[in-house]
Amino acid sequence: MLDDKKLFENDQKYWKSEIFEDKVTRSLIAMYENKTKIIKKILPACRVSSDLIKRVQNLGCYFPANDRIMMESFNENTSKASRIQSIDAINDGRPDNAIFCIDKTCDESGNNVEGYLFVNYMERIKVLPKPFKTDIQGKIYRIAFLDYTNNHVSGTCDYVVIDSKGNIYPVYRFATMYDQVTGRMSHFKDIPNGETTTCEDNVVTWASATIQFYQDRRYLWNVQANEGKAKATFAVYPEQIKSLFYARELPLTETGRKRPILHWVAAHRRRLEKGIDIDIEKYLRGITEFIYKDTKFIITMPLKNNK
Repeated sequence: MLDDKKLFENDQKYWKSEIFEDKVTRSLIAMYENKTKIIKKILPACRVSSDLIKRVQNLGCYFPANDRIMMESFNENTSKASRIQSIDAINDGRPDNAIFCIDKTCDESGNNVEGYLFVNYMERIKVLPKPFKTDIQGKIYRIAFLDYTNNHVSGTCDYVVIDSKGNIYPVYRFATMYDQVTGRMSHFKDIPNGETTTCEDNVVTWASATIQFYQDRRYLWNVQANEGKAKATFAVYPEQIKSLFYARELPLTETGRKRPILHWVAAHRRRLEKGIDIDIEKYLRGITEFIYKDTKFIITMPLKNNK
């Protein structure tokens, strides 16, 4: 965990750059997008449906705090992600849904990209769709990789199985190939979505990350933005919540309007540095709400003690 000074520095860097307002805008706009782009070359079970997009909207976006980390298993021989990943089944459980969002403007090379938001969404399902199979006893999940662009939502779906110990396994399908040596058709287990760049270690790694980050929200303060049917939740630290309370008490500007709450201005960060403090748990008593520029914000205390 970060010490108080590090928390303060992280808070100042995060809000001063207006990243928060940008993420709120991106996520709320995305949650109104209903048009999907069908990728014809992949299996029907791997396509993104309009019903799935509605379920994503019902859950809403979730952004973890910038410094949160996840557990990941590596292959010692190749230093790459292992084929089987895991979650903490005792503490994190195997939830019915999970979501993990990343705002994006550039790819790894720094080039501009078409999409403005990337979403990983997971949901528990009862049975695997054809032609996928599994040899593992556990709970079955669909994981959707969604790209939100200015015109539509595109993406693909894959599937994983999570056993009672929290191990995450890829699924497979049987494929047929002509064997030139024997002159016969041979059958083998193929990875899901084989026509794309998706590979099984990538799928289980993203599944592990999505559940770990989403279940981690109960250890942090949550700020949820709501506008109509759209909602997005952001994990934050106590110092950021304190800055919010101070910013709400700022005087009106010259035009008579409240100063922007979401900027959480430097003047009140300086007040925090001088030792002015509040007991935010007593202040909130659970949940507090406020409206800013027609967007409703709800602040929720951590559900678990993370000390």
